[in-house]
Amino acid sequence: MAEFQALLRVSNERSLGRLTSRVLRETPLELDEAKSREYWKDEGLRDVRFPVLLEEGLSGEGMMCQLLAAAWSIGGPWTVLSVGEPYVPGWEFVAIADHRNATISIPGVEWVRISLLLDTAG
Repeated sequence: MAEFQALLRVSNERSLGRLTSRVLRETPLELDEAKSREYWKDEGLRDVRFPVLLEEGLSGEGMMCQLLAAAWSIGGPWTVLSVGEPYVPGWEFVAIADHRNATISIPGVEWVRISLLLDTAG
């Protein structure tokens, strides 16, 4: 299971729709339908989460490489975390970029988290 999560700075639902569309266009991942909600720490931010549709049969290494390549195409540097034994079920990989200490190529995106949780052997 992989997820692309972003905190978007928007003023209303219309700007949320425009920025969400831009994220879909400019992120080189196949993203499923987004779910969003107000971010609890800041009313001007929306917490938007997109499930990532990964290629079937891709190995854990292949999934991680695909996610990292997409991450670097939209910004950097990234903070990378790994929990558990790599490439076995239960392993979690996370990459995070924050606009305060990273360059994010999509204006209005303040924070991005790309995560992978291996729930099956892959």
